[in-house]
Amino acid sequence: MIISRHRSFHPPSSRPLVHCARGMAFAVLLLAIGGRAEAQHCWPSSVALVLREASGAISSGKMLKTASYMPAPSREVDFRVEVRRLDPQAAAGLAGGDSVPVLYWWGRGACRVDITQVVVRRNGREMRLLLDVHLNTLRRPGPTTYVIDTPPFRAGTWRLPWCGIPAPSSSSEPALIPADRWIRARPDTAPPPCAQTPGAR
Repeated sequence: MIISRHRSFHPPSSRPLVHCARGMAFAVLLLAIGGRAEAQHCWPSSVALVLREASGAISSGKMLKTASYMPAPSREVDFRVEVRRLDPQAAAGLAGGDSVPVLYWWGRGACRVDITQVVVRRNGREMRLLLDVHLNTLRRPGPTTYVIDTPPFRAGTWRLPWCGIPAPSSSSEPALIPADRWIRARPDTAPPPCAQTPGAR
């Protein structure tokens, strides 16, 4: 008696192929992320702006929170702005051993910071600060951290000329720009030749 045995056919498992495909996709993703990170690698850039009350005291409240500035962060200009308190070293010793509240800009993915002007208002009066800050550490590598002091609050327009302002010497020691660097200005007059941050564009 012959008994016929029928063996069922089982195709080879496709799991190794799936794992292989997933592994290749993951490797490609890592290479893409690594390439993007390498392309965007640059020095950090930041600007800390110190605002002062009419008495000359450093402002720590409403003046910082209600100040307006241009331009606003966007996809084209990828930076953030916030009220922050700097420790004495980060504030370049501006207030001795005390921390300093500031309006703080810092570059994100593109490592850029752009500040054309900041407007501060007090009791219906307006103080306009023309900074013309344009930092781009992709085009100009190196430490790019500034602490900018301002004059006591006074109505009118003030401009910060960048003539002779030294660049920061290291990323841990920001360049301090004192309040006496500001000059009175009219918004309808042409800026001086060195009105903008040197070598920023």
